[in-house]
Amino acid sequence: MAGVSLAIERAEWRANALGPDHEWGKSFSGYGGRVRSGSLEPIEYEQLLLRVFPQKLRRNNLSTMTFLRTYFSDAAGEGDSRSSFYPRVFGAFFTKVAELGTSRGEKALDGGRVSHDVVLEAFEYAARDFINEVKQELNFALDLGSSVDLNKKLVADLLQSFSGLQTPFILDRCVDALEDKLPNDISKKAIRESLRRMKDMGIFEDHPSDPTKWRAGRLFKEGLRMKYVRKIP
Repeated sequence: MAGVSLAIERAEWRANALGPDHEWGKSFSGYGGRVRSGSLEPIEYEQLLLRVFPQKLRRNNLSTMTFLRTYFSDAAGEGDSRSSFYPRVFGAFFTKVAELGTSRGEKALDGGRVSHDVVLEAFEYAARDFINEVKQELNFALDLGSSVDLNKKLVADLLQSFSGLQTPFILDRCVDALEDKLPNDISKKAIRESLRRMKDMGIFEDHPSDPTKWRAGRLFKEGLRMKYVRKIP
């Protein structure tokens, strides 16, 4: 509900782009108080969101409501009931959508709704911002450097090195891939221990159908820029 409130409260740019008499602005009249009080029914806020966003995200061939339900949690899929939802990331996403809309005006729209590119750009921003927060925790949780400053640098290097790696993954293969990307002063043992600590923190988890593999939750995958693969050869 917090995300719906932000979507409505911060969407003035869209009304300005379409004109004050456009039906979009009129359709939201009277909803603000109910949004803030959390009294909208799911079918109501879904209808409101789909007046702002496209039905599907073309690049991902994904329903927008599925995107909003699953991409802001550490779920690996829509049916994952064990996941944690991150309202702050949801809020950061809507804030970025509004910022992009304000700066781009009509160029941020496609067919009267927020464009697919704006949705994905805002999500990438929110996911990276989330990982930056996680990095602050990892600076204390991981032991990679002999000094505080060196440890912070190596933690940042480790997180950047996940970019392009696949998930789910076999631990030994992931350690080898990271070792190739990281400075020589980080041992394979230290990398392995760091991944185990990250798993303890919920960044990674055992694959539910294959105990030989780990996987990153959806939000962590996006923030680390890992690539989802269905099958590992």
